[in-house]
Amino acid sequence: MTKFRTINQSISRISAIKSDIEIPMEVYVDYMAYHYKMPTNNIDQKELMKESSKLFQKDASIEDKKRIIFQLAHIGTPKSFQTLEKYLENPDKKLQGWAIIAAEECLTFLQDNLDEEDEDSARVSIMTGAGGDGSRLRFYFIIGTENNKPLTKLQKENIEKNFDHISKKLDSKIEQLEFGKNYVLIKSLLSMEIVPDDLIMTSIKKCNQPTRFLCEHYYVNNVKKPSKQDIFEYLDYLKTGYDQKK
Repeated sequence: MTKFRTINQSISRISAIKSDIEIPMEVYVDYMAYHYKMPTNNIDQKELMKESSKLFQKDASIEDKKRIIFQLAHIGTPKSFQTLEKYLENPDKKLQGWAIIAAEECLTFLQDNLDEEDEDSARVSIMTGAGGDGSRLRFYFIIGTENNKPLTKLQKENIEKNFDHISKKLDSKIEQLEFGKNYVLIKSLLSMEIVPDDLIMTSIKKCNQPTRFLCEHYYVNNVKKPSKQDIFEYLDYLKTGYDQKK
């Protein structure tokens, strides 16, 4: 069986599991925020794979399992993905959505383990529902304003200019910007050589000079365009849950 088919089948399995549940917006937001809490660049893969047995122990804490699931996604190996798949066969109810997001992210990292001759196939096979253009993946981002303040014309121009400039530097592309009263919805194509944070946080910080007006926090997905309900739920989270964690 080719690697292309294997990854495609994995995407189908995760999609099937995901279609049976509704993952709350706050789980997506917490998962993205976890990237700031948990370093991913010095994970001991051997030790983590040993520790992953805790996922199948009833007496292991939810917090431990949450961390292990997150780290398994970021080592992005076939073994780590298989472990996540196995866990999803009988997950803790509180962590089912978290584990699905992790499994999806793990699939995007698996491309690094494919042989060079399989590179083109890999790029097609890891496309999620939002698609891409062969060398880049499509992502949607929502960024809210500080203290829910309305965006001015000058601030919108600032966003357009800085996001376009930085995306080009990163071999990526801003396809569309949709402005609401107190947010911007961004449709983009991101190079597979970067992670979303490289583009978004760099751009946000640039826009916020010299005066901060955008939240340094964002929503991201690479499955489908967020609906108005998704946007408003995220903005509500910024006003309540996220503000309380600052």
